[in-house]
Amino acid sequence: MKKKLFQAIATLTGTVIGAGFLGIPYVMSKSGFLIGLAWMV
Repeated sequence: MKKKLFQAIATLTGTVIGAGFLGIPYVMSKSGFLIGLAWMV
């Protein structure tokens, strides 16, 4: 039971982090380099 719960949490966490990581270039292309750099810092 605990192993399945851990796997589900790990999968969900990886999906959320991956979507955020892949969304950064898109947002920077829409907002501009300096604004995107300011948000990342």
